[in-house]
Amino acid sequence: NGRVKRFDYKPEKPTSDQITTEVFVYDAPKLLATLDRIAAEKKGARQKDAGKKEDPDAAHLGDIGDELIPNLVKAGEAYAYAPGGYWLDVG
Repeated sequence: NGRVKRFDYKPEKPTSDQITTEVFVYDAPKLLATLDRIAAEKKGARQKDAGKKEDPDAAHLGDIGDELIPNLVKAGEAYAYAPGGYWLDVG
């Protein structure tokens, strides 16, 4: 059904011949709930480290491949579409 079951972000040694072209479509409520969950997890981690110096970037979401996509995959809410045919990385 296209559900993504595993996501390796920029692997040194790829284990698959599939790639992401970084064209994403989101269900807005699920996206916002996932971002809220990530923020809450980061806040909880910061509270555990309360005695340490505060990192001003700790609450910010970095590259979506580091946190957002893996969270959606883990929750079973990421799906892939394989368009087939030829593609070329022009970047």
